[in-house]
Amino acid sequence: MAPKARQTAASKSTAQGKDVAAAAGSEDDDDKGLKIGKFRLHLDRIPEFLLLMLFAGLVAYICADAFEMTRQTAVPTGLFVAVQVQKLINWLRDWVGYKT
Repeated sequence: MAPKARQTAASKSTAQGKDVAAAAGSEDDDDKGLKIGKFRLHLDRIPEFLLLMLFAGLVAYICADAFEMTRQTAVPTGLFVAVQVQKLINWLRDWVGYKT
């Protein structure tokens, strides 16, 4: 392939990449979110986060009470279980979306 042809192919791919990035940026502007500096806080995810933290606290309390764990071991256990529940929920959401 000639150097001139490589340059035109490279410029076409970068132009397409810029168009895709611009389209993705415009989609992000439509989301409900709060922009703090360079970070964006998605307000739709706050209830899920609070429920997962509540679940982690509940698991930590049960581990400390029923299994006589110390707080230093019960809290990471509760957070681990909450992360696993979140992964399960995301997997189920993708699985149901895939089936429909």
